[in-house]
Amino acid sequence: MRSFPLWLVALVLSSACAQFAPQATSDVLGGTSWRLVKFQGGDHTVLAPDDKTKYSLAFGADGSFSARIDCNRGRGAWKSGGKKTYER
Repeated sequence: MRSFPLWLVALVLSSACAQFAPQATSDVLGGTSWRLVKFQGGDHTVLAPDDKTKYSLAFGADGSFSARIDCNRGRGAWKSGGKKTYER
């Protein structure tokens, strides 16, 4: 299996975080966590991490978040403009 490029995961996670930046925290994201299962490029190439637990993003109900990207970890704060509906 291909080595999963760290810069690609960082770009995906930072893009996802940027969507949730507006104003007050929302209970829609608070207390949830996401894992990167796969990434499908514009050319339909699918990349999947060997260990999905190494690529995660967790949103705390208090407005904090933590991220794990392979062996790198980070923490910060998040805000949301309100409740939104997301499709899976």
